[in-house]
Amino acid sequence: MSKEKDIVTEFITAAAELRVDDAVALIADDCACWYTGAGSVSREDFVAGMRFLLSEVAEPGPVLIKEMIQEGNRVAVEYANKLQLKNGRLYDNAYQSKMVIENGKITVMREYLDSAHVAQIFGSFAPAKA
Repeated sequence: MSKEKDIVTEFITAAAELRVDDAVALIADDCACWYTGAGSVSREDFVAGMRFLLSEVAEPGPVLIKEMIQEGNRVAVEYANKLQLKNGRLYDNAYQSKMVIENGKITVMREYLDSAHVAQIFGSFAPAKA
C-alpha cells in the first residue's frame, strides 16, 4: 500500500477505534474541510464535530474500507462503520471521501455521508461547536 493510502487508512481506523487525538494529528493545520450538510468548514469545526460524534460512542466499532483509489497524492475511499452509541442507538453510516495528502498530513478532506441518518440519530446534522 502507498504512503498516502496508509495515512487515509490510519485516519479512518483511528477514528473508529476512538483514538481521536491520533486521527486529529493526521489533519494538517490548514486543511480545507467539507462535508455533506455543512459545506466548507474550518479544521477546528470539523474536529469539533468529529470529537462530538465520537464522544457519544459507547465502544469502538468495526470499520469496513470497501474501496480505495489513488491518483498522485489524492485518495478516494469508500468506507462504512457501525458504532454503538451510549444512548443505545446504532450509528451506521457510509462514506465517500476524497483526501489530499501532503507531507504526511491530510490537507484536503471532502466527506460525503448520509446526513439524514446523522440528523435522525443526533437530532440535527451539525453538532454545536465545542
